[in-house]
Amino acid sequence: MKQIIINYLFVVGLPIIVGLAVRILLQRFNKAYFATVAFAVLALVGWVVVNVAPSNGSELYGILATQATIAFVSSLLTGLVLKIEIKDKFTIFTRRELLVTFDMKRQGNVCDILSANSIKYIVRVINRQNAAVLGSSRARTGSFGMNTNLSYEYKIYVHKKDYDNAMRLIR
Repeated sequence: MKQIIINYLFVVGLPIIVGLAVRILLQRFNKAYFATVAFAVLALVGWVVVNVAPSNGSELYGILATQATIAFVSSLLTGLVLKIEIKDKFTIFTRRELLVTFDMKRQGNVCDILSANSIKYIVRVINRQNAAVLGSSRARTGSFGMNTNLSYEYKIYVHKKDYDNAMRLIR
């Protein structure tokens, strides 16, 4: 009984884990579908070999074809689940710059309008008096002659699907 469970783990469990792991690891590079295609080709070749090559009582080719098919299905299902999950995520690839302003009141008004209309947004605040590499420029030069109204830049981002609606609302 123990050997049968171990056999099923290697024939079914291992390909499921491999399909999941490969698809999740490659998801970062936006080329994860290559893994699914590779598993599909491997499964197709495996089933062709099973049906064409004489096996003489050996189950090896059938088991390998089954494992490749299970890895393909696992990778495909993982890809579909991840695609559904990522579709509504707010990432650098799914956002669009709505507004850039130095006016804090304008930024606040736009954020209020977006919130009132249930549009998700991100505000990025950039301190223009702070040089990231060399430290604060104000510490070296002081603030004499600088327009403090231009110290902070506000960038507002919205999801690509909400961009047109958001632009219409803030005009």
